Amino acid sequence: ELWAKDAMQNILLFDTTYKTNVYSAKLGCFTTVNEEGETVILAAVFTLREAAQDFEWAFRLFRDTFKYPPRVIFTDSDPAMASGISTVWPESKHFLCIYHLWLNFQQHVKPLFPDRSDYGVLADAFWRLAKETDSVSVAHFDEHFDPLRAYVDAAEAGSDSRKKLKQEAQTFLDRLYERRERWAYRFTWRILTLGVFSTQVQPARCVIDSCPPGSFPARAVLRSGLRPSTLRSSVCCTPSCC
Repeated sequence: ELWAKDAMQNILLFDTTYKTNVYSAKLGCFTTVNEEGETVILAAVFTLREAAQDFEWAFRLFRDTFKYPPRVIFTDSDPAMASGISTVWPESKHFLCIYHLWLNFQQHVKPLFPDRSDYGVLADAFWRLAKETDSVSVAHFDEHFDPLRAYVDAAEAGSDSRKKLKQEAQTFLDRLYERRERWAYRFTWRILTLGVFSTQVQPARCVIDSCPPGSFPARAVLRSGLRPSTLRSSVCCTPSCC
């Protein structure tokens, strides 16, 4: 009922854990946000792989059950997820979780700046760039992004290892710029997102992890070689214990 209540403004978040159970399966949670800003679990899926066809399978089952497409869906930067979304929900806006982008920023940019003060300048610049919500500033995004890139371009790269780190950081920033309309708030907040900017709904995953066996009425049991006798795999169902 929550999903159908405002079908044209539905916000969907999808995120997966990584082998956090005895079956080494991935748990994917479909969640949304209600009128009070509370996280609501809509569905869950287990899969052994995270290939494009696996995500497409999960998204199709969600679509067939909940009928209405999401107006906006938030995920991490996984290209396999992006492929599944573009196939199943080509009209939906696909935005990127700012938390996962921040982790990627640390992975690809931080190693180039061992000095904490230098990296602190970059980190502050990233968050100012990300959190600017004034849509008027859309026209000035390049102007605000260029100092971030210039700081990386100016980094010393004398050794081969330093050159490799610098190239990796520059490549990451290029990719970050290309996807600017999918993560920078000045772009994403032009569409109703109910204040959502991340897929991090850890409480929802904890609830699912604590549910007793059988509390998810199974709709789709088999995927990627999983057998009902060894693992219950459920999609498009609301846990009765939540």
